[in-house]
Order: sequence, then C-alpha cells, then structure tokens
Amino acid sequence: MVYRRLSGPKLQKVFGTHSTSKLLPTHRKRLLKQIEITYGLFKSIRPNDLADIPKEYQSIAIKLDKRGEATNGYTIYDKSGYVFMETELSPNIRRDKRSNIFENGEEFTEINTNNKQFTLEVQKLIKAAFQTCYLKSKQQNRLFSESIRTIKLENILPYKTQSKNYVFLERHLTKNQKELLYKVLAKEFLLVKKKLCKQETKKERETLENKFKLIGKVLKKDVFNVGTK
Repeated sequence: MVYRRLSGPKLQKVFGTHSTSKLLPTHRKRLLKQIEITYGLFKSIRPNDLADIPKEYQSIAIKLDKRGEATNGYTIYDKSGYVFMETELSPNIRRDKRSNIFENGEEFTEINTNNKQFTLEVQKLIKAAFQTCYLKSKQQNRLFSESIRTIKLENILPYKTQSKNYVFLERHLTKNQKELLYKVLAKEFLLVKKKLCKQETKKERETLENKFKLIGKVLKKDVFNVGTK
C-alpha cells in the first residue's frame, strides 16, 4: 500500500508511515466490501472488463496485472492514496477463488438479475428519480413527502433513463433482461414510494418540531423583545 508517484527513500518513508496507520484497516475494509458488492451484482465478469466494472460501479481505480495476454490479478489505486493488491484485501476475492464468476474468460460480462443486489440497485434508481423529479418540479413550495405521494411511475421514467447507474445496469443485461429491468422497476416502485414517503415525513416532522423548540427558547429569553403573538 504505497503511492504511485514516489520512489526511493521518499517511497520507503511513506510506506513506513502508512503501513502502521490506524486508517489502513478502515480503507481495506471499505474496499473489500465494495469489491464483494461488485462481485455479488454479476453473474459473470470477463477478465478484461475487471478494470472497467468497479470503476463505473464503485468509482474504484483498478489496473490489471498482466503477463502477455494473461491477467494475473489487479492492483487498486484507492482515493485515500493507498495502493492495494487484491491479495492484500483478502485472498477470497482472487479470481481463482471465484470460479463461479470468472470460470470462463470468454463469457460476456453479465449482471445476475436473481441476486438481491440487483433489486437494491433498482430501488436506488427509483429513489434517485423521485428526488430528481421533485427538484425539477414547478411546485417546489410543497414538501418532498407531499410530492412523493402524487408521483406516479410514468413521472419518474424520463429521469430514470438519464441516470448513469441505469445506463450501467442496462449495458450489462442481455436483450431479454432489459425488459425484465422495467418489470422490476414497476414491481419495486410502490414499495420504494411508501418507504421513502415515511422516511421523509418523519424527517420533516422532526425539522418542524426543532423549529418550534427554537422559537420557544427565543420567546422565553425575550431575545427580540416581542410578545407571544
């Protein structure tokens, strides 16, 4: 776990400092979780796509370690400034340990639509579309929770297709699965709508209550010398 642009004594100094850093386990744990989530989303990953998939999906910079045409692993250049080999994160994420994903190097990179992670990604798309729809609405004097109650599936579809995450999902689905993507969107829409509305209503109520408490304190201390009216 070193920096790319350093060499010699400077590199050794940085390595020595950061190899004992208390933040190192945190960065390692976060990266390992991100890689595991990425693996969980896919049914198969072509080795040559291994650098592009985490970059698009998790914003992780990866460089494949190649010898000729063969890919022997990868190195992660983390946003924290550390550089990790895959084995430094965990031996369990090596390609030879995940034959279910990397079994055939000639297979297309394909998302596993039967996986829970796929459903979670669709729910994220719907939630983001709700927020975009609200921000671009001409009725922003309404609360977000009020807007959610009136939004229908057809209202969010234009914003959904503009999403970078939607483009990513659609690109790695087969032709038959692209129709499935819409079906899952329709299926999860009401569930996300109900949950999001409940969350936003709670936050808005808490915000209003805090404002009332603040006004009460101001009146009690007679800060502005005004009456209770």
